[in-house]
Amino acid sequence: MAQRRAKWAVRGVMLGALMIGLAAQAQEGGAPEKNPIKVETRPYDTAKLAADEAIPANVYRGRTIWLQRCAYCHDGVGQPSYHTVGPFLAPEITSGLGDAGLRQFLTMGTENMPSFQYTLSPAQMDDVIAYVKTIPANAQPTEDQLAGRLPGAKPVQGAQGSVD
Repeated sequence: MAQRRAKWAVRGVMLGALMIGLAAQAQEGGAPEKNPIKVETRPYDTAKLAADEAIPANVYRGRTIWLQRCAYCHDGVGQPSYHTVGPFLAPEITSGLGDAGLRQFLTMGTENMPSFQYTLSPAQMDDVIAYVKTIPANAQPTEDQLAGRLPGAKPVQGAQGSVD
């Protein structure tokens, strides 16, 4: 019996709150304006979207090794700050070195880069080189990303803690 009374009491409070809300709304000038949802459609070539990109097997294997061994230092997009330890391997760098130069870097390393001569086989190095040659120039971090801004955001002048 007490449970039944409690349920009715809760229902009464809820009904009272609803009535108060409706009365307040009526005093403010009626129902609020409704903002209709605008739905836009765009034509897509679904066959093109669903098609698999033809990635050569060696490039795919090279990308896998790159993600495991190289991306931490050379891929700013994978870092929260977009800043990298090593340079972004843009096409102007990799094409200038050629396959032999890239293999030399992978094999011997540098003062700041480890050598992979004992951890990657020659075939794995070939795969990494094949992948690196596919990295587009537009994949490197943008100025906004490097500055920690949203794309297109303007820096606040004179703000404390401003990035710029």
